[in-house]
Amino acid sequence: MGRAHRHRAPLTAEELAQIYDENPTPVVQRLLWEIHRLRSSIQRISHVRDAIGTSVGRANTPGGVWDLFEQELNAEPCLTDPLTPRQMGKSAPDRER
Repeated sequence: MGRAHRHRAPLTAEELAQIYDENPTPVVQRLLWEIHRLRSSIQRISHVRDAIGTSVGRANTPGGVWDLFEQELNAEPCLTDPLTPRQMGKSAPDRER
């Protein structure tokens, strides 16, 4: 797969919510919807991985690729983030500070 990419650490749902709270513009909202769409794709991919199982996945992919896939997927915060107040249907003024 080539050399490892050096990305910044992924943002958590809480950090994304904070970005919108600090910049509640239509452009930021559009970007966050795109991020939401991509995070939803990651969650679906995680469900597929769970359905396939590690042994089947590893047996059907070239050496090391499945392990790298699992490592990168497991590092995604959207798979473990708690819901933000906004995701629970609470607006910013209702949040605890």
